[in-house]
Amino acid sequence: MNPKIITGLISVSLGAVACLGQGTFQNLDFEAAKLVFLVPGEPFIATSNALPGWTATYGSSELTAVPYGPAGIMGLVGKSDFGGAIDGNFSASISGGAISQTGLVPADARSLQFKVRSSGAAPNEGVEVWLGGESLPLVGLAAPRGYFLVGADISSFAGQTETLSFSGGSLALDDIAFSPQIVPEPGGAALFLLGVGMLTSVRRRGCSPPRRASGAAAAC
Repeated sequence: MNPKIITGLISVSLGAVACLGQGTFQNLDFEAAKLVFLVPGEPFIATSNALPGWTATYGSSELTAVPYGPAGIMGLVGKSDFGGAIDGNFSASISGGAISQTGLVPADARSLQFKVRSSGAAPNEGVEVWLGGESLPLVGLAAPRGYFLVGADISSFAGQTETLSFSGGSLALDDIAFSPQIVPEPGGAALFLLGVGMLTSVRRRGCSPPRRASGAAAAC
């Protein structure tokens, strides 16, 4: 089977808010997809239509066509597939391959932020991000229902033309953004997410977080 259209390892859904580019990067919210099928009745779409601005690869092979649906080395998944889009109509989902593009990082960029949903318990589990050939240490910034907001410090790349790449297994990706905000140190972010996890656990038990009441902590 042609490795350019093998199904089973990367799925790509498309979706997000309207943010079609920062610096010279394009289609960071994956909303620019064009569902133009190569053959009527078949699920394959040219990568240039499925992921405008991005290059899709599996190993050393560039994928020129991707399937529409939840299974594939690289494909498109709509709102009702693969758990649905994180935001907007489409989200990029990756299972074993990579997407990348080269562009100018905004001069005021201090962090790279994106939304991710994966089978892992931690926000940085199962996803790898590279910029300028360097692997970015990822920190969890927030944990809204259904996905993580993840960030990385990219201060040293501001104003430079670099290649941005995402890879991983069984994850959905959306709303990539270069931000002037500084991300917290990994330790601080871990404490934040620990607090979110504890609060979620308390709510699932049907309790309220402890509060002071008449000089003592109120029990659930």
